[in-house]
Amino acid sequence: MKRYLILGVACCCLGASVRAEVVGVASVLQAALEHSYARRSSQQEVEAAAAREAQAAARGRPSLDVGARATQYSGLEEALLGSFLVPEIDQRYGAFAVVTQPLYTGGRISGQREAESFSRQAAVAGQEAVTAGVALETLATYWAWSRAGQSVEAARAAVDRMQALYDDVRHQHEAGLVTDNDLLSTEVELERARLRQDTAGQQLQLARAQVVFLTGQPLDVEATPEIAPAPAGPDLPGEAEQLAAAFSNRPERAARAAEVAAAAAHVKVRKADRGPTVNARAGYEYANPNQLFFPPDDEWNDDAYVGVEVSWNVWDPGLTRGALAEAAARQMQVELRRDQADADITLNVRSARIRLQESLNRYQVSTRARESARGNVESATALWKNGLARQSEVLDAQARLADAEAAVVDAVADVAVGRAALDFACGALGTTNLSFVMPGAVEASQ
Repeated sequence: MKRYLILGVACCCLGASVRAEVVGVASVLQAALEHSYARRSSQQEVEAAAAREAQAAARGRPSLDVGARATQYSGLEEALLGSFLVPEIDQRYGAFAVVTQPLYTGGRISGQREAESFSRQAAVAGQEAVTAGVALETLATYWAWSRAGQSVEAARAAVDRMQALYDDVRHQHEAGLVTDNDLLSTEVELERARLRQDTAGQQLQLARAQVVFLTGQPLDVEATPEIAPAPAGPDLPGEAEQLAAAFSNRPERAARAAEVAAAAAHVKVRKADRGPTVNARAGYEYANPNQLFFPPDDEWNDDAYVGVEVSWNVWDPGLTRGALAEAAARQMQVELRRDQADADITLNVRSARIRLQESLNRYQVSTRARESARGNVESATALWKNGLARQSEVLDAQARLADAEAAVVDAVADVAVGRAALDFACGALGTTNLSFVMPGAVEASQ
């Protein structure tokens, strides 16, 4: 991955003075990561998780509740209670402030803190996974654009060759040296070459539209992508080495592990609901009348208190038991998702290796086939001009050359995409690995 991204940056810098219309892979990747709705949405998920973590941390701190009241009563009458006269007070006012400090929750608060902390870690890892997915999609789209551009060039070259051959055949037909059938066969092959060129042009327009969609930025009419680098060799690192890297680096695995830890913490919280809670309270009230004064007087009085409250839900109709069972089931569910992620990662690495190896082998074969096809065209053309070969043999040779050139273009692009897919499978397309493409990306993720 780093090889062709660094090459893209270098080509973009070196080509600025020569071919300013070349759009480098690094700039497209950066624009796509910045524009991605999925990546921005995952950032909001990280911020939401951080906010929940802050809420959980605040639950263990003192809380202050303040309030005021003003009421108007009607139909009240004075009453004599023994030797006390209870006056008629139809307007009553009050203000209060209460400070509460949890002293013991049996693990409710600490468990919630752990759960939200692990949930935030899972969200961060999830954002990293989204970044890797966007990077892979962008690289695949970019090299598809490059493939389409090279296919257009190859198709144009095939049309030029067929046009030259058609001109030769037409001149010979006019001189009565070839039959109508030979001229018509050559014209058919020329039209096929033009059709292939038109198809390649449509694929190029489609690839450009996909690049615009991913980056959210328009492309200049003259903009062209880099040419995919030629593969260096068919050898790949060992499978065991790449599997180890994948299990160590893939953010999906880190996210699943954090989710398992968060689920275990939620189980701890639900178990704590079976035990008592202890809170310290201190309050102050200023009211008219003050209900703690008896008999009440139509005047302002204040009171204050400090105490410890113990609450214990000793029985409920299965609510706590049901909540605990749900939390345990959720824990089992995320453990299964973690195990599935491990299996998926193994399959990703092995599949990416197989596809890349196939692309590398195909590149080697198609390159040799292209050289043979070029030689075949030269030989068939020379023999035909000397009257030693049929014109149909030249047409066949031209068609094989066009197919061989298209196969090389496809193989080179497939190798570039295959390397990106293998880097993704091994966890090498995260924010940290792309920090040289997006300055500040690492700091933003932390």
